Amino acid sequence: MSRGGIHLVGCGGHGRVVLDALLARGIAPAGILDGALPAGSEVFGVPVLGGDEWLARLGDGDTCIVGVGANPSTDVRRRVHGRIVAAGRALASVVHPTAHLSRGCEVGAGGQVLAGATLQCGTIVGDGAVVNTRASLDHDVVVGAHAFVAPGAIVCGGVRIGDGAFVGAGAVVVPGVTVGADAIVGAGAVVTRDVAPGTTVVGNPARETRD
Repeated sequence: MSRGGIHLVGCGGHGRVVLDALLARGIAPAGILDGALPAGSEVFGVPVLGGDEWLARLGDGDTCIVGVGANPSTDVRRRVHGRIVAAGRALASVVHPTAHLSRGCEVGAGGQVLAGATLQCGTIVGDGAVVNTRASLDHDVVVGAHAFVAPGAIVCGGVRIGDGAFVGAGAVVVPGVTVGADAIVGAGAVVTRDVAPGTTVVGNPARETRD
């Protein structure tokens, strides 16, 4: 049995950013679960306990945080989230102390708002979704469950980002646009019209691309 508290599941590049956000808030996780790291080692002073098998060994009061990123698929993040839920563990949200959340914002279970991000009034971040470093979301934006808004993206007022969608680094989404579920917006794209679910758009103005 672990010593209780918060456990970070996955600790590669994105996981270290999430861990840093926790430590910046004065929250020291009880341990890291990552089978790619040697058990008994440490990341930023936090012990690596082992792999996913540790989920079954946690106590009822323990909570977990997904430390897996998206590049650009969000599928792995969603699977990890699902394994945590299936193991009966609660998911904690993370908000870096330098992030700005205006009035009326909500962050769902397992949601992450990282360093320098801005959420204006009425913005909702769904379960397991990520608003990454210095991303800017204006008023009344809805970020669906497990969606991922990459560093430096600018999402204007009233935008809807569907479940599992990915908005790339430095992309701009103009007011009132809907980015469909599981869609991908390429880095630096300027989205001026709705993006259909499951499609990928790139460029300025953003247009669908096919492999």
